[in-house]
Amino acid sequence: MLPFITCDNETKEVGGYVGDIWNIIQEKYRFKYTLICTSYDEGRSMNENGQADVFLSASVAEENLNNLYFSQPYFYNWYHLYLKAPKLHASSLSYLKTFSDNLWLTMAAILALLTMTLWLNVKILNKLMKVEPKVGIPSCFLSAASGFINQGRGQVLIALLLGVVLYAAMNAVLFSRLAISDVKFPFTSLQDIGKHRGLSLCLRTNSFVHDYFTTDDGVVVPEWKEVLNNKNCLDIIDQRNISKIICKEGIVIFENRVIMSAIAKRSAFPCEIVNFGTIYYQKGNVFAMTRALKEKRLIEKILMEMRSHGIYNRLEHKHVTSQKPSSGEIWNQVTMAHIKGILCMYLIAIVVSLGILVTEITIHRRG
Repeated sequence: MLPFITCDNETKEVGGYVGDIWNIIQEKYRFKYTLICTSYDEGRSMNENGQADVFLSASVAEENLNNLYFSQPYFYNWYHLYLKAPKLHASSLSYLKTFSDNLWLTMAAILALLTMTLWLNVKILNKLMKVEPKVGIPSCFLSAASGFINQGRGQVLIALLLGVVLYAAMNAVLFSRLAISDVKFPFTSLQDIGKHRGLSLCLRTNSFVHDYFTTDDGVVVPEWKEVLNNKNCLDIIDQRNISKIICKEGIVIFENRVIMSAIAKRSAFPCEIVNFGTIYYQKGNVFAMTRALKEKRLIEKILMEMRSHGIYNRLEHKHVTSQKPSSGEIWNQVTMAHIKGILCMYLIAIVVSLGILVTEITIHRRG
């Protein structure tokens, strides 16, 4: 199973992360052995039954297998939830949402303050000049509002400066939101997937993680029966099937990071893939050996030496670290969908502006 182990039936050679570790052990002690290339399930069964002394695979130590001896971990692996990257839908209210509630209240307070200031100013001047007042609060409100929408009042300078500042702030906040936009997953946790009948959780049946979803008899527990490996999932023991289904809506692949990285390197996925981010079932991979094997202590000893000399890190860099899933670069551009809301707002402002202008002209002619 790539990239852990590769086996050539003709040359009887092994490769991959585990294969390289075994080759180092063999080079050190010159063991005489017979290599059998087989499937994971068959190799595990042979190892448990004593037909194979060492099982070269990404095994996990199990407490219920008393006839086997497990070495110290040579590598730590964990599982992620992988799925097609959710689409980032543009919101036509993106600009409008950049204003906080306090900012909206401040703008309303400023408009009210300008209205009252203008009204008091006219009232005081009329009183001092002994002229009959002909202006009321509605008229002052129209004057203040016209200043905000650039109708040529004395407040137009303030309105323009304030508008430029707010416009720049709106753009800055919008772009920052686009840059750090959160991906909205169709679930909130692994347990939440079991509650969504529209999702399919695909998991290898030969993975130790599969045991957590089944009873002792190997039957899937009721809460996962309709979700785990349902009809939408293919047999992902064959890694080629992962690429065939992972881009379908509702498909969630539950796989370890190393295997997914290897698949992504061999063949690029037809869509962008993301992982949920949470680490599940972190376990150490070990060598599974029969207790009757005399050389098990020697193997354990050289495994400890390899760790102290940093060989594991070199092998991990060779087989694992360099095999990261290619996610592709995401560039969130501002589209018409983003500015649709602000364009509507400008259109409304123009209509209101014309209405206020007509009202002012009408009031002036009647006055």
